[in-house]
Amino acid sequence: MNDKELHQLIHNYCIENANAENVKKFSRYFKEGKYDAYGLTTKQLQEKIRELKQNKSISLEIILKTAPLLLKSPKFEEPTLLLLLLNERKEFYTETTFTEIGHWFEFSIDNWAHADTLGMYVLPHF
Repeated sequence: MNDKELHQLIHNYCIENANAENVKKFSRYFKEGKYDAYGLTTKQLQEKIRELKQNKSISLEIILKTAPLLLKSPKFEEPTLLLLLLNERKEFYTETTFTEIGHWFEFSIDNWAHADTLGMYVLPHF
């Protein structure tokens, strides 16, 4: 799998599972008005990550190449899936990975949930 295929796979999954009712319900957690989402549930996100984690062709390198595509999405779930998938490849982190993640703050990681995901799951492994 390459970066464009991974991006398309995640994007399509989000579209196929969109739920406007959930968007309305979940928006209460984002008071700053920056919640543009598909409305996927935590369970749906976790199930997709479990599936993607099993695919060994999705390397850390592919995830990092896909990152700008997913992080630039205005939708909440695409960056979320990226960060959760990145966490599943933590055994392959390097100093370069850390540097790459640092650049993401220049154009993304602009809400508490994504910052928390990085802070709780990804960054402690460095």
